[in-house]
Parts: sequence; structure tokens; C-alpha cells
Amino acid sequence: MTSKIERYWEQRSENYNNLEWTINKKYINNLIDCSELSKDHLVLDVGSGTGVVAVNIKNKVSSVFALDISNQMLNKGNWNEISFIKWDIRKPLFDKMVFDRIIARMVFHHILKDIEHAFYRCYNCLKVGGKMIIAEAVPPSSSDLVIRWFSDMFSYKEDRVTFIPGQLEEYLDKVGFLKIKSFFFSMPNFSINNWIVNSGLSQDKINIILKMHIDAPKEVKEAYDMRIDGNNILINSKYTIVVGEK
Repeated sequence: MTSKIERYWEQRSENYNNLEWTINKKYINNLIDCSELSKDHLVLDVGSGTGVVAVNIKNKVSSVFALDISNQMLNKGNWNEISFIKWDIRKPLFDKMVFDRIIARMVFHHILKDIEHAFYRCYNCLKVGGKMIIAEAVPPSSSDLVIRWFSDMFSYKEDRVTFIPGQLEEYLDKVGFLKIKSFFFSMPNFSINNWIVNSGLSQDKINIILKMHIDAPKEVKEAYDMRIDGNNILINSKYTIVVGEK
């Protein structure tokens, strides 16, 4: 019998590569810049999905190993010259001190249980001096109202962790990472319509999320610089990239 999580990822995988944020060059290039990759690096791409990050870095490093919990997502990838496996980062697989870099883009918010253990596994897999690079969407301001609205809105899309600035740094620090640095950037003209239509949601959930944006408090709309362009809702979405060194 197909599990709930497998059904979820099967639905997500159908149009995953049509999501603007997935293939956004600014996002990918920011991630690459923060990763400080080298031709001799062995890289683990955690939650690789369809392999967008792995494909974009494979010619910049010695080798990329991609890991994801969903066969449906992996089956949509182009894995030429990339090793991949269906696996959960919380479970042991690799020996200690294997990788020079571990990259996790938009995956840790899906880890609802034992998230600290997932960070610990990543730490163990890195060589001394290696780095973990984690990227996540965050609320557009530190206002309690905005954070609450952000969490409520996402609850209609999926079960997830809402990270606020500083929280990822705390996780990295707790498992032993050093020299932790944070970077922020925004993605202007992010289409809410593109995002929800290609996220495997029912029409009912799509309608709810659209209405939540249209009816959002003024403070939320200003934080997002939200605009209506015809039938399309556009925002400036905010992301953080956090880097820790072993």
C-alpha cells in the first residue's frame, strides 16, 4: 500500500520542475557562491528531488552524490554523471568524514521528526573543515503577525517546519558546526499562482491560499511587496542560506 508521504511526493513530482523557484538561476547561483566549491570536492546533495542543484554543480566539483526519500522525485531527474539513492538522511548510510560539502536546499522544513538528528548525521558525514550549506524560505519580516500568517498559510499546503532567522544557525551550532554565517536574498516577482498550481494541491487548497493572499493584512502585503498583476499574485519571497564549518 502506498504511504501518505509517497502519495504526497508523487503528486509534487508531476510538475516540480515547472516551479519557478526550483530552477531560478539567482537562487542556484547564490547557493553555489555560498558553497565555495572546488574541483576536488565530493558533495552530498540532501533532498535532491529532481536533481536541479546536483546538475548545476556537477561540473564544478569532483563528484556529486544525490539523496532523496522519494522515488517519484528521483525518477524525474537527469542523473548523468551523478550518483543517487533513495534514502532518509536521518538513517545511517555513509562512513564518518566522507564529504567536503553537504548541500540541502528547501528540504529541512519537511523533516518534522528528529530534525536535530538529521543535522547530526550531516555533521558526521563531513570531513574536518568541510561545510554544510542549508537554504530555506523564511517569513519576509520578524513581525509576530507576519510569521503567524506565513505559518498558517503554509499549513494549507503541507505539514512543515517554519524557520525564522536565527533558528537554523542554532541547530548548526548545537551539533557542533563552527564559523556559522547567514546570507539572505529575495526573489522578486515570485508568482504565487505558479507556486500553488505546480505544487500538487487540490483546487480547494489552491483557492484558500489565493484568498489568503488577497485578504492578507496590510502588514503582510507590505512585507512581501505583494502586487496583483491581472490574475497573478506577485511577491518578493525571502530566503536564507546558512553555512557552517566542521
